[in-house]
Amino acid sequence: MVGSFPLAPGGGGVGRWAAVDIDAHDPGDDPARNERYAAHLYRKVTALGLRPLLATWGAGGYHLWVLFDRDLPGPVLHAFGRWLVTDAGEFGFPAAPETFPKQPTVPDGKFGNWLRAPGRHHTRDVFARAWDGDRWADGEAAVARVLSLTGDPPDLLPAGAGVPKNGQKARAAGPKAAGKAKPPTAGPDVFAAYNSSV
Repeated sequence: MVGSFPLAPGGGGVGRWAAVDIDAHDPGDDPARNERYAAHLYRKVTALGLRPLLATWGAGGYHLWVLFDRDLPGPVLHAFGRWLVTDAGEFGFPAAPETFPKQPTVPDGKFGNWLRAPGRHHTRDVFARAWDGDRWADGEAAVARVLSLTGDPPDLLPAGAGVPKNGQKARAAGPKAAGKAKPPTAGPDVFAAYNSSV
């Protein structure tokens, strides 16, 4: 299973992406509602001029990533993620979906929470599909969609997106969602190896 931490350690954490994780794990989760909300978030982000990645593994859950072309402080990424889901209640969610990074900062030596990247599902023999704006792409077309996204300039973020200004703390823009994404624990620490080589 491949994934990523949204914040790099040191100085409270910086990163280049924010994400929304719309789960379909519980019996009360509605796959049709999830799909409507995922499509809404995709349109919301593209209306800002950003090019997000929306992926699904076909079981009613969705991941939406917003990629940036340079490092941003953790509080900015956290606030933007929380701003994205402020309207979740209008779609029938009792609590806003999880957003990443889950916290504005991380202690030195820590990474925060981990999110699975597009690829093979960790428990089912299925690969992610990627939305290209018109239809779901599979296989090579999905890979091409993922690889086409190199990150967008953060100056496309609107002032009203909950982004803290003048050193203010990031504010949570919606109820906290339950659930934790945990990194794999078996095998070598590939994240430490990668970070030390970059």
